[in-house]
Amino acid sequence: MNLRHIARTLFAALFSFLLFVLPQKTFAASVVGIKGKKVLVNLQGEPALKGDIFYLLDASGKKKAIIKIMKVKGNKALALLGKGQARKGYTLKYRPKKGGAAQQAKKNNKNSQKSDTTGEAPSSNDKTSDMYWGLMLGFSQNAMDVELQDNSGNSRGSTSLSGNGFSAKGLVDYNLFSGLWFRGMFGVEQFNAEGDNLCGASPSFNEKCTAEIMYLSLDLWGRYLFSQGGFRPWVGGGFSLMFPLSQTATALDEGSITNTSVMSFGLGIDWFTSPSFYIPLSVEYGLLPSSDTVSANTIAIRLGAGFSF
Repeated sequence: MNLRHIARTLFAALFSFLLFVLPQKTFAASVVGIKGKKVLVNLQGEPALKGDIFYLLDASGKKKAIIKIMKVKGNKALALLGKGQARKGYTLKYRPKKGGAAQQAKKNNKNSQKSDTTGEAPSSNDKTSDMYWGLMLGFSQNAMDVELQDNSGNSRGSTSLSGNGFSAKGLVDYNLFSGLWFRGMFGVEQFNAEGDNLCGASPSFNEKCTAEIMYLSLDLWGRYLFSQGGFRPWVGGGFSLMFPLSQTATALDEGSITNTSVMSFGLGIDWFTSPSFYIPLSVEYGLLPSSDTVSANTIAIRLGAGFSF
């Protein structure tokens, strides 16, 4: 099975998932009724607990109000309106909690008492964060085309190498503004590939052609999310800086393996199982800079876990 076939298979599988599975679940929770300060919400299957605080977003994704969940029954929730103005059709976006567990519990208890006595939800003027931290593990299919040369620099033809690599990276996701997210990753990334027995010392050139490199990688991504619901499909592009930690190669001059970069594009899903926990999944295609003698690319599948603190 060649690299192109693998790529088509991966992208077709993920697109099929997006087209046929996600439409059943991407409807975000929304406001269905308003009476004074009381707001009735249809959760549409999204998780919510008593005491949770949500932003209300208009059709363009702008924050219009803050509500606090007071009661949950089945797929419906009753909330109290704080800052802003609520309207039917506004969608919900969870507002992460700040501070330690004990501090947050004390704050929630104080706010609940205030709501009971005044009939108003907390307005809360403190700063809010749309930042998440986590870990991503990855599996990649690597490919490289190399123009072989003899000791005099004359061409001996070309060969193709392929192989698999793994990665482990820390993750940070930050909501820049409606729909647009920044993703940063930092960790280790393998690039492993091997080919025919055409490399090695002159004059036999009968060693296996290999390239085994361990990189320290910094990845910077811009992503557009199509939904604010529990399932959030996205597309995006990225740029990576790669610093070799170790290298062993017969297909390349090891001295020529230095810092490099990768231009990538990808798509994926952020699956929120609760307002503070989600599972990120992505498929990425990356293209390394090419030279007169070498070109390389990689396809990676990544899966991880993200948390809001």
